[in-house]
This record gives sequence, C-alpha cells and structure tokens, in this order.
Amino acid sequence: MKKKFFKLSIAIIYLMMTFTLIIIPHVEAALPVDVDKECQLEMNITSKEYRDDLENEMIEVELYQVATISKAGNYTGIGLFSKIDWSSVKYDKIQSANIWKTRAKEAAKYLKDEKPTYTMSFNQGKGTLSNLKTGLYLVVIQDLETAYYSYEFTPYLVSLPNNYYYSSDDDTWYYQLTGDRAVGIKVTRNPKYGSIEIVKNLENQNITMKDSATFVYQVDIETLEKKKETRFLTMYFDDVTRKSLKIDHIPAGSKVKVSEVYTGGGYQLVSDQKVDLGQIDAITIKKAEFTNRASNEVIGGNGIVNSYRYDASQDDYQVNQSQEN
Repeated sequence: MKKKFFKLSIAIIYLMMTFTLIIIPHVEAALPVDVDKECQLEMNITSKEYRDDLENEMIEVELYQVATISKAGNYTGIGLFSKIDWSSVKYDKIQSANIWKTRAKEAAKYLKDEKPTYTMSFNQGKGTLSNLKTGLYLVVIQDLETAYYSYEFTPYLVSLPNNYYYSSDDDTWYYQLTGDRAVGIKVTRNPKYGSIEIVKNLENQNITMKDSATFVYQVDIETLEKKKETRFLTMYFDDVTRKSLKIDHIPAGSKVKVSEVYTGGGYQLVSDQKVDLGQIDAITIKKAEFTNRASNEVIGGNGIVNSYRYDASQDDYQVNQSQEN
C-alpha cells in the first residue's frame, strides 16, 4: 500500500513539474534581452494620404533615451527621466496603451534643456538609423506646416529592442525594427483654410428702375478629398459703385469656381459669367471679378444678402440674411 501511494505521489509531482514547465514561460512571456546588442530603427509615414503630402517635406525626428532596459525587460529611468515611474511600462496584455502615452507626455516635459540621443532625417517619407543602443526612447517631431495642411506630431515611446507579446503572444525581442516591423510616426492632420473675394463693378444705373439691383453668385468648391460644396451669395446695389464680398473658411487646396447665376433686373453682364479660380491656398486671396451695366430691359428685381458663417461646433454653415452686405 505504501509503495502504491509513493508511486502515485511521484506521478503527481512529475505532472505538476511538467505543467509548470509548460505554463510558466507562457505567463512570464519575454525571453532575456541582450542589452549589449546594437539595434536598427526604421520609421515611416504609414498613411498613404498623409505620405503623398509629406514625403517631400523635411521631417526631422529626435530620439531621446529616457530609460535603460534590463535583461528581464524592465526599464530604469536615466538623468532627469529617472523621476518618472517606468515600472508600469511593460509588455503584457494587462497594461493599457494609455500608460505608454501618459509616460511619453511626462517625459516630454523634461526636454527643455535635453539634447537628443539620436536624430533622423526622413527621405521620401521614411528614415533609418543603425547601431543604436538598447533602451527606451522618446520620439519627438516638431509640428509641420505644408501648403494645405498643418500637422501635429504626438510624442511617443519606442523600445529597442521591441516585443510583441502583448498583441500576438510572441515573446521574441526584435532588434531590427525595419520592413514590416518599422515604426510609424504618430500624427494628426488639420486643414488650413483660405478665402476668395467676389468683386462687382456696376458701370451705370438703370434710372427707370425704382428697385435696387440684386446679383446672385454661385461658388462651387471641390476639396482635395474630392468633397463638393456649393454656396450661394447675394450682392445688393442701390447706386453705381464697386463692391466686394469676401468668402472665408474654404479648405486650402480646393478648386473653386464662381458664377453669376442671377443678374439684376434691368442690367446685363458684360464680363465672363463664370470665373475659374483654380486651387486656392491659405495665403493668397484670389478674386473673381464681374462687371455689369444697365440694359434697355425693364425687369423688376430685388433680393436679400445671405451671409454664411462657419460653425465649427456643428461642422456646418449658418446663414444670416440682411438687406445689404
């Protein structure tokens, strides 16, 4: 009986050891880090839409080493960055990406007098650095202005080497972050806005008309994203003069055409009925000019002025109506 019990106990202990050998590596996850191994880092613009606009721009990337990495994959802050608690920055499925974002924001506050550990220049939308030391790095890119957009780059953390256990159960440390493992920059894009001006020249006045002259204009807008918008605006004249009407908040890069779709009663258009302004930018105010003179017709006409104001909270245009612009 004792022999049977002894054999059963040995079997149970063997099963427990086998179970431990199978399970523990999966829970512990990461393999040891070769802290002396050199790393390679490739960075690029992952969004094709953004890349088309940014690939010819001068993008300078600054890398600041904020912590060292141990063989166990733990981070220890260095210099001013040692004031930050890096113990919560880990590679597992429990830790939220928000912790990495929070620590990146904290580290960015200490950059005033710090010099970057490495710098990288983008060429055709990507850049590469070799022979990098292992550790945790803060990636910083200065905000950038292009002809039609403004770009804001978010500081974020990159580990060298990198580990993908939290997303794919792969506990391998990768020292070559290139190709499919290249790191994309984190950026948000905001459109710039431009303005146009409609200029109306009234050469003379139809004295037989008691009513004032009204002219209506159609503004056709097609943005870089191929979105189309049409605005109608009215200009009101009660004497011979030259007036202008400015239209704001048109996305820069848009193609704009202006047409006079209604000519005031008793007047005729003596200039082009449609003006193609082409692409507009955020700096130059392009003008669409129209000229009218009194005709022999006696056709009554009147109208009101529609003033359009863009409301960002509603992402729409609000209309105010009045008798004179």
